[in-house]
Amino acid sequence: MLFQCDIISAFWTAFQHWWCERTHRTLDLNECNVIYCWYNDTQFTDVLHYVTLVAKYLIFCCFQDNTAVTFDRFPLFLSNKIDTLRQISLKNKKLEQFNKKWNSKNFT
Repeated sequence: MLFQCDIISAFWTAFQHWWCERTHRTLDLNECNVIYCWYNDTQFTDVLHYVTLVAKYLIFCCFQDNTAVTFDRFPLFLSNKIDTLRQISLKNKKLEQFNKKWNSKNFT
């Protein structure tokens, strides 16, 4: 469900391009990386783990709702999740830490 079919494979290919545009770093996605979040990129590890988790959640939601899995939905879906993180950071008076983590990588 999360990696092997052609539609999901196209999703992860688009994800790779999207990631490279934002971080200027290549991302080698294979089944192990997607399923277990096993990445060698230490500079963006936390962010990469989070966006991969959100991507997997989007795929799951599409399967649950019986809707098409397309990457076009992902940026807005992720943006909503990041907005939630921003609100939590604001409430906890940690907005500066949030901005350092997310704004510098062009995710917001």
